[in-house]
Amino acid sequence: MRKVLVTGAEGALGSALLKRLTRDRENEKFEIAAAYWSKPGQEMEGVSWVQMDLSKPASIKAGLELMANQRGFEPDSVLHCAGGFRWSEIETLSDENLDFVINANLKSTFYLVRAVVPAMKRRGFGRMVFVSSAGTTRPCPSGMAPYLASKAALNILAQALTEELKNFDINACCVLPTVIDTPANRKDMPDADPNRWVRPEALADLMVSLILPAGNAARGALIQVPGAV
Repeated sequence: MRKVLVTGAEGALGSALLKRLTRDRENEKFEIAAAYWSKPGQEMEGVSWVQMDLSKPASIKAGLELMANQRGFEPDSVLHCAGGFRWSEIETLSDENLDFVINANLKSTFYLVRAVVPAMKRRGFGRMVFVSSAGTTRPCPSGMAPYLASKAALNILAQALTEELKNFDINACCVLPTVIDTPANRKDMPDADPNRWVRPEALADLMVSLILPAGNAARGALIQVPGAV
């Protein structure tokens, strides 16, 4: 039984991942935990919700211990959707906004990986998928540097982790979407054409494939998901 932890599960992409995992739960043998920050999302059969503030190692530890003690759940696969965005040109970048993107996108990932890897090593198996950005590999508009720098670090982290943990059959990948079609992005970009964006359901299908045997060869891969942008 594959034990899958989805972070940022209350968001648009997280919800799409939960629907994808529960749709084929019986065929794929998934056991699913959904980590949320403020409040749980919609109840779904076969999904257990757990509160975690990924900016706080103690909160991650408490959430993982709760799942282990109550259900014997130790994740062997992580679909890490939690993160955050701030727009700022570099000369007006505040310390607060810099801390936010570093904490939400990079430090949260380090904290989570540090917490889940020991059990993966004991099991001799682990899969992790991070959500980076296509903007980390192409020219981008002004004001995106802080956000994209924090996401670019995930690309290197995934590749370095895969090398460090290869003897334990543990690997990490990144998906690099352009703009994901979410209610928040539609609100922030009312003049854009969302039909050109990446659908959460399509991205969820790709992410799930990377924790299944079909994704075993994608070790440390950085996978572009451009949509029609």
